[in-house]
Amino acid sequence: MAGGITKSQVRRLMRAGWEIDAHTITHPDLTTLDAGSLRHEVSGSRAALRRDFGVPVDNFAYPAGRYDPAAEAAVRAAGFRTAVTTELGLAHMNADRAALPRVRVNGTDSAAAVLQAVESAQ
Repeated sequence: MAGGITKSQVRRLMRAGWEIDAHTITHPDLTTLDAGSLRHEVSGSRAALRRDFGVPVDNFAYPAGRYDPAAEAAVRAAGFRTAVTTELGLAHMNADRAALPRVRVNGTDSAAAVLQAVESAQ
């Protein structure tokens, strides 16, 4: 994949303990897609990862955090257990599992910066 990560690199990450989850096939704004394209992007990404890597793919991240009720329904229909948005917050057991908030962490963030982000999300 041009500019992306190779299957070999994904396998290396998996051997290092990383979990592989879905984020669509082409990274579109899901709120702009017709029903067939939405289904293809969401469930197709899960099927491709399962086929290519032989692992469960239970979680989904909305591209650019863009979602709407149709995107949430597509995530549920595809069988994902959870989906995360880009909305700042902490996920709770009683939250909408198809629209979980999160705390973004970058590879350059210090432990103190991560702690501060978590504390500000509460």
